[in-house]
Formats: sequence, structure tokens, C-alpha cells
Amino acid sequence: PVGTESARSSACSAMPTRSWEGLPLVALECFASGCPIVGTDPPGLGNLIEPGANGLRVPMEDVDALAHSLTEVSTRPEWTRQLGDYALRQSKEYDWANVAAR
Repeated sequence: PVGTESARSSACSAMPTRSWEGLPLVALECFASGCPIVGTDPPGLGNLIEPGANGLRVPMEDVDALAHSLTEVSTRPEWTRQLGDYALRQSKEYDWANVAAR
């Protein structure tokens, strides 16, 4: 799983998905590690990413937008940490105990 030291030590996770994925577990693992996502906007992944809150969302196939967003998170470390902090808090919504309680 991604929810390891590699995700925790990363500025962000790049997820340039090109198709519908449902609820991608790897995205939730990144959030649980405090790792924001720069990803595309297909259903599933696109629904999880709240732009400017837990990561950045770019249109599928838009390489320039992806590059720009990755540059943003790599050059603004304090803001990127804030994205990761929010992602970590948000991940609690998907904790199995909370899901089972619903």
C-alpha cells in the first residue's frame, strides 16, 4: 500500500488517471498519510480531490496543467503542508470504523 513512509515523505502524489476508477483506495491511503494529491478529474478520483483544500485537480490529458500544478506544490512547501494536513483530517471520514457506523 501507498500509506507508508514513501507517501509520508512526499510533497504530493501525482495521479494522472485517464479513466473512471470508482473510489481509488490509493488516494485514500495518500490522504491518510497526509499526502495531498495532484490528480485528474475523472469520476471517482475527481470527486475526492477538493482543489486548494486536499490537493489540486486538473483536466484529463492536460499535461501543461498537470506540470503547472506539480510545480505549484513543489515550490510552495507551507501551502502544500496545509493541503496535506487537510487531507489527513479528511481521511478520517473514510476510516473503516466510521464507514461501518454509517
